[in-house]
Amino acid sequence: KIIVYRDGVNDLQLLDVIENELPALNEICMKAQEGYE
Repeated sequence: KIIVYRDGVNDLQLLDVIENELPALNEICMKAQEGYE
């Protein structure tokens, strides 16, 4: 289980976090551990 605390994200930045940061985090988790979902 991974918990990410993200401070200081306003409403305009939230879409960027959802579209870019979350997929990047998911990708690195899949590379780090085979079978990660």
